[in-house]
Order: sequence, then structure tokens, then C-alpha cells
Amino acid sequence: MALTITLLLILPIFLNGIENQLKKVVVNICVFLLNNLLLKHPTIF
Repeated sequence: MALTITLLLILPIFLNGIENQLKKVVVNICVFLLNNLLLKHPTIF
């Protein structure tokens, strides 16, 4: 019983951590792609 309660307490924190990491990765990829576009086609912007 104690194990289930512990899991219920830890799981949201754990999932939140994964979500934050994923957001960082997505942002990094977007920035990387934008930088590449800017370098290759500076006239567009």
C-alpha cells in the first residue's frame, strides 16, 4: 500500500520532468533549424 502511494507521489514529478526535457529538446531543435535557415537563406528574413 505504501508503495502505491509513493508511486502516485513520484510519478507526476517524474512525468513533469520528462515533459520539461522534451520541451527543451523541441525548442533546441527549432532554434537549430531556424539558425540553419538563416545561414543558408539570409535574404528571406
